[in-house]
Amino acid sequence: GPLCNAEGRHLKYGIRLETEPTKLVHIVPKVSMLNTSYIEIAPTIRLNTNMLVFSPSNWSIIQPVIVQSLQDSVDNNDIKYKISHAVSSQDSVFARKASQLPMSTVFTVTDDDTAGIKINTKVLTIQEDGLAKSINFIGLSTKPVANVEIRIHVDSSLIDATPISFNIN
Repeated sequence: GPLCNAEGRHLKYGIRLETEPTKLVHIVPKVSMLNTSYIEIAPTIRLNTNMLVFSPSNWSIIQPVIVQSLQDSVDNNDIKYKISHAVSSQDSVFARKASQLPMSTVFTVTDDDTAGIKINTKVLTIQEDGLAKSINFIGLSTKPVANVEIRIHVDSSLIDATPISFNIN
């Protein structure tokens, strides 16, 4: 089945050859995002290696590939990725057979961020004598991918809401 990776964590899989090559075999993993249509800021994915090298002496030994998704504080939902593996070798028979079946795996990064507004609930001040009444907005719970506008609607003539602009970097 597909692999899963919680945002900010890593997953690991291994690659080995099924047959002994006569020359070196190079395998280059490449990560690509599958569901790009709704992603504004793509999470960063890192691999522990740019290339795996197999020889006639280590062809049957599993070499690990570690995939790490970095914590990004952006609400992206879950994102599917594909890791393709380009195979090359001076062993022409091995290279031809390896290129007949594309070698790839799919994994999902499960997002742990939820967009929202942070409000300091301990600062709510309501006084009957007509003095200050306030709600303290701390900020947003995730990094926005576009400008965010917060509108406050008060459905009472007894309450006066005066907005104050602020920027969050």
